Amino acid sequence: MSAGSGVITSLQICPGHGLSMRPVDPAVFVADLGLEGCRHAKPKSRRQVLLMEEETLVELWVTGPCHPCGLMDDIRDGLQEELRGRRGVLAWVKAGGRVRVGDRIEATPPEEFAGDDATVQKQRHP
Repeated sequence: MSAGSGVITSLQICPGHGLSMRPVDPAVFVADLGLEGCRHAKPKSRRQVLLMEEETLVELWVTGPCHPCGLMDDIRDGLQEELRGRRGVLAWVKAGGRVRVGDRIEATPPEEFAGDDATVQKQRHP
């Protein structure tokens, strides 16, 4: 993920395996866990949070691309292939906090990582 900024347009959690995503606002980011109430909230997981280009003091470290799995074809035939290379990126929650739809975010590559990893931090507003 390259350096840049954006606006949170949607916050969703996965309540359970095979269940539809559920919108939440606000969302609570828990350090080294992920989004509160989300099935993917697991310590040390690279899948704690998915950021997509329609795209915190929450700090997220981008851990790599999110490759579409076979469950996409359960939603609609051919969706897995259609999403290949367009699924977004996964992130690890380094520092937790509250995030709302409409919050601005900025991504900058951290010094301690190389390659696709980046740090995303919520901009402070007075």
